Amino acid sequence: MAFPPGWNCDGGGAMTVGSPIIAGPGVLSVSGLPPGLIFPGIFGPDFVTGTPTTPGFYSGSMNGLPWAGYVRAAATSGGIDPAVGSFTEGVAGNAPFTFVAVEGALAPPYVVDFAANSFPSCGLPATPLPAGLVMTSAGISGTVPPGTGPPFSFVLALAVRDTNYGVGTQEYTINLSTGGGGGLSISCGGPPDGMVGDFYAHSFAPAGGTPPYTYAIVAGALPPGVTRTGGSVSGVPTTAGVYSFTVRVTDSVAATADTGCSITITAAAVPLALTCGGPPGGTAGAYYSHTFAASGGTPPVFYGLVTGLLPAGLVLDAASGQMAGIPSIAGTFAFTISATDAGGAVVTVNCSITIAAAAPIASGPPVAIPANQALPINLPDPTKDC
Repeated sequence: MAFPPGWNCDGGGAMTVGSPIIAGPGVLSVSGLPPGLIFPGIFGPDFVTGTPTTPGFYSGSMNGLPWAGYVRAAATSGGIDPAVGSFTEGVAGNAPFTFVAVEGALAPPYVVDFAANSFPSCGLPATPLPAGLVMTSAGISGTVPPGTGPPFSFVLALAVRDTNYGVGTQEYTINLSTGGGGGLSISCGGPPDGMVGDFYAHSFAPAGGTPPYTYAIVAGALPPGVTRTGGSVSGVPTTAGVYSFTVRVTDSVAATADTGCSITITAAAVPLALTCGGPPGGTAGAYYSHTFAASGGTPPVFYGLVTGLLPAGLVLDAASGQMAGIPSIAGTFAFTISATDAGGAVVTVNCSITIAAAAPIASGPPVAIPANQALPINLPDPTKDC
């Protein structure tokens, strides 16, 4: 089950103030709804329904998975195209660079929004800008690193919203011109994070000088398990940590250039697991509580009932995993519980609970009283003080 198209930053399909929304069936839990939407909805307990009333950006979770999106003002007919504006222009060498925006259709390796990150970039992949470039609310500016080689291009994805929360995205090919530069340089290229036990690979980016190049690590150390071959590092990291080092490139005329780099290796992820935890028996009419506890995975973890039925009167809390309430019916109840973590991993476990019938109220045998026999009744004397 998913929210309608546009709840995840599709400018042309985002929700609009005054337009009814129906999402379901299949909604077990939801949070962060825009004003005007309700859960459970009027069409059933597993629906979200209503009419958005307030424009803005909203985010939350549904069935344990994150969602995010915009509500546009009623006056907004659709998404807007981002305004390219004018980019900073410059000249060669270490001066401000020159680049020109041209509409492109390549997969975007970079993401920039022109509101200085005041709104999400609509799910486009976020990776660093090239070395020396920075983003501000006015656009992109920066300085070409010394000795950068021939002009090169990269793809820029822009995400823009207007005051009515109409959202548009557009990709542009950026042609970077460095003029008469040509000195040798090397860039780390933004090494990604790695994980213990997972294969890791990354390449450095030399430019200028006179190829071919040779490389060396002249200070610091690579993560254990990772080695350098030419201008690349690869291997299977064995130890978590942050590893800083300096890479040196040497060209065929013995010119050199250094750059400092850093690689972060995180500990191996613990798989998500879920057990019943031995739910105790209960008694009809008596308060009952038991908590299912997941381990591992990426928090937060959300719980749900997959199949079967809980004893009537008991409710499962999706956030805490607690099942509590006052059961009203005796019997043995089998069901399946799921746990879903923030990374989308899902595990299930089959459980059962036995609810015993309530004990009968104790009573003695009836007492026979002969007909016409007077029974003594002691009443207080009204003439005496109490």
